[in-house]
This record gives sequence, C-alpha cells and structure tokens, in this order.
Amino acid sequence: MEKDLSDRIALLEQWISECEARLKNAPPGRLAVQHSGGVCYYYCKNGNSRTYLRKDKDDLIRRLAQKAYDEAVAKAARAELEVLCEAVQTTIPLMPRVCPEKIYNQLSQERQKLVTPIYLSDEEFVKVWKNRTFPENTNHEKRAEFKSPGGVIVRSKTELLMATAFENQNVPFFYEPLLICGSTHLYPDFLVLNVRTRHEYYVEHFGMLDDPHYANQCAWKINFYAANNIIEGKQILYTLESSKNPISTAQIYSLIEEYLL
Repeated sequence: MEKDLSDRIALLEQWISECEARLKNAPPGRLAVQHSGGVCYYYCKNGNSRTYLRKDKDDLIRRLAQKAYDEAVAKAARAELEVLCEAVQTTIPLMPRVCPEKIYNQLSQERQKLVTPIYLSDEEFVKVWKNRTFPENTNHEKRAEFKSPGGVIVRSKTELLMATAFENQNVPFFYEPLLICGSTHLYPDFLVLNVRTRHEYYVEHFGMLDDPHYANQCAWKINFYAANNIIEGKQILYTLESSKNPISTAQIYSLIEEYLL
C-alpha cells in the first residue's frame, strides 16, 4: 500500500509540474464556446470583454482550451495530492508491518504443508499449480521424440514450437494432461496457465487437417468438448494447420499474448 501511494504521489507531482510549465506560457483570457444553428463559435473572455475568435485563430483557440484543461488537471491533482500526503503521514505509520498475505511465507515448511493459505504470490501459486502429476498417455500411436529447451518431450514439431514458446514466455504448462469427462478419457495437447489471471486453459492443436479421417476426429473432439461445457476461448484454445497452411510461430505468440499473459 505504501509503495502504491508513493507511486501515485510521484505521478500527481509529475502532472502538476507539466501543467504548471505549460500554464506559464499560456495566453491571457479564457475560452468560451457557443453553439448556434449547428455551428460552433469560439470567444476569448478577458474580464468583462469578449472577443470573437475567427478560424485563423485556431492556434490561440487550442492554447486557451489547453490552458483550461491544464488548470483543471492541476487543481484536481493538488487536491488528491493533499489527501494522499496526509494519508502517508497519518495512516501509513499506523498500518501493521506484516501484511496478512505474507503470513504464509513466514511459516516453516512443515506448517505450510498443514494449512490452506488465503493468498499465494504468483510464484507460490505456480509452484502449487505445477505440483500435480498426470498419468502418461499410453494410447497415442506416435512416440514423443522432440525435446523442448526446458526438457519437455512432445510428439510433433509444431508441439515443439508451442512448448518452446510457452517456456520463452514463462507460461506454465503440462503436456498431454489427462482429462476425464464422464466415462471418456482424453489427453489434450497442453494444459496452460495464465499466471496473471490464474485461469487455466486446455490447448488442442489439430495438425493434419488434410487427412479426412483425422479431420473427422477433430470435429468429434470439438463437439465433445462443447457438449461438456469446455468452451473455446474460455476453457480451451484451438490451433489448426494443414500441410499447405502450417501454423506460424507468430500465430503461436499471438495466441499467448491474447490469452496467457
């Protein structure tokens, strides 16, 4: 909380400084705007006088508008800054030195095993998320033989590209995790985690769409997932390719950026 307040105070001070610098060179007077017959007219008010500003005074009109904006921003920023500075001086010293979310970190490993924490840091959350085991997929006829830089062995070159991209972007993942839907056992290609949102997705890559039998199996699988409320974009992500339309590395990274970062 203290850091957040300090960052906000620094930002407000920066905005005030920028506004004040522009206001030093602002023109005298204030901008008045009048609408009549669907036309907008601009005037410069200075005391009791009002001067019409023609179209060739566009620069002056903009500077007067900026002046009013800067004055409003500086006023609001000063008001907020006053409140925050008072909070830093009065409230922060009264805050406990130990935040509730840090209690778990201060426990011994033995005690950590005995409790369910109310909050986990991203690092701890990933550690717990990864602390799972899935049975090996022995149903697949193709042997896994491609090893990612992180040591994960996958079955295809495209899956290798995907696993490598996940590792490069620090996206936690499992390869071919068991998914049980009723009496049906499936092994989606990946289970991935968005650390920021703590939401996980299955990822299915359909890579031989030229093959009619394979394409038919893909259609069945997509429909099966949907029938079991595993919805594309919410619980599962799909990638597609054929021999003439291979997936690109850029597409993989785009998917990661959209859903997993």
